[in-house]
Amino acid sequence: MSDIDMSDTIRDTTSMVEKGPYVTSEMKEYRFDMIMRMMAVGVIVSLTFLSITQIDRCRPFSDAGEEVWFRPPGVVFSVVWPLLYVSTGLAWVKSTSAGKIVDVYFIMLIGLMCLWIISFQCFETVLSKSLSLMILVSSAILSIILLSKSSIAMLPLSVWLSFASLLSIADFSVFLKR
Repeated sequence: MSDIDMSDTIRDTTSMVEKGPYVTSEMKEYRFDMIMRMMAVGVIVSLTFLSITQIDRCRPFSDAGEEVWFRPPGVVFSVVWPLLYVSTGLAWVKSTSAGKIVDVYFIMLIGLMCLWIISFQCFETVLSKSLSLMILVSSAILSIILLSKSSIAMLPLSVWLSFASLLSIADFSVFLKR
């Protein structure tokens, strides 16, 4: 085969791979899934940024230790929450074989995490804080039960939410004393 014939063969093979029978429906579905995940990550990063930047407008973290004696300083919250987002993202990555339902679940979980930060800092009603926290704790526990591969990565979120539950109970008791 001459050099000219070989280049024609390579060109024909390349165009066949791009157009032809080698592009399977699984490959198209994989591309679609990757695009959807990239969009989800963009939404999650935006929600995270929005929730972290907007809480300062509601109530600063600097007064966090005045009413409840075991509440950590505000800096701890600023460090812990990004780590919780990362560990939840790692749990999501580890659970990719479970399907699209898991993707929707993790997007909702991270959205709930963002909303909980805002509701805890911005809304003064104990009911809204407690309700959003109960939903978030339930979601984290459900993820540990359902997603055995990623349950270790969800452990930091569950531990922190348990601690946050104690803080909410303490806030509620301070509220009742007023």
